[in-house]
Amino acid sequence: MVVNPSGETTNSNGEYRFDQNMVRLGIGATTVGLLLFGSLGVVAGLQEGFLSKGPVISVFACLALFGAAIHISRHSGRTLRMTDDGILISDKHGTQICGLHWVELARVTERRRMAQLALWDKSGTRRVLVDQQYEKFALIRARILAEYAKVFSLKPLPIEFQNPSPMLLETLLFGLVGVFCAFGTWSTFRQGQLGLSVCFLSFATIYFVYLLNLYPRIAGPSGLFGDELVLRSLFKTEKLNRKDVSSVELQDIANPHGGTKFSFVLLNTRQNKQMRITSKFGSIPELYLTLRAWLQQ
Repeated sequence: MVVNPSGETTNSNGEYRFDQNMVRLGIGATTVGLLLFGSLGVVAGLQEGFLSKGPVISVFACLALFGAAIHISRHSGRTLRMTDDGILISDKHGTQICGLHWVELARVTERRRMAQLALWDKSGTRRVLVDQQYEKFALIRARILAEYAKVFSLKPLPIEFQNPSPMLLETLLFGLVGVFCAFGTWSTFRQGQLGLSVCFLSFATIYFVYLLNLYPRIAGPSGLFGDELVLRSLFKTEKLNRKDVSSVELQDIANPHGGTKFSFVLLNTRQNKQMRITSKFGSIPELYLTLRAWLQQ
């Protein structure tokens, strides 16, 4: 039994399969990508020669997309089963791939933005990965966190929030675009194109600011310091006293491009205000249970 966000008690035991709509979307997107990059590679090869940069890049892109399609196809037949004893995942033939008894559960971590939950045993050597694409993922996640809460204990205060994954996908994205814009600034300035150079400089500045904002520890420590919650970012510091917090919630925002969800912890205050804590401050399951335990002290 688990309590869902609406406050109703729901039996979460049962079998859950991959959402077939997401499978079709993923296969469709990779097929379109294969056709697009394959066509571009052929056209570039006819014009420039098949050993030029264009066809080679297209080949690597097609290989990556083909690998993604295989990955989606392999996972689409999997089944997740939850019982009173534990959780297990089977392939499309019914063969068990991995599993964990609830009494063995010692830690729950996340892959970026809750695209996957990782359940670890007490030794830290065995894990079960739960993809977000399973049907009723919110219910599955609620059950997992409910089981984790039974063994979770609040660390001694003060507790400093730290992101366990210093290298994020956005780090690479913002860094590459920022470097490209910086190079464009230097290149256009040398050519005497002052207006274009200013535009490139503006974009480079924006992307590097976004990059720095992913690492709030640059501005100082964030965390729980006695009865006070402190969140520091590049341009703002927020503080909230425990007696002013009315509830802690786990919320999702759908990503319209990738189909995954952006997860965050939402604090509601007695003054009808809200504070959002995102994954740049740490692992969402850990933050959620830490703040909930802190509030109940």
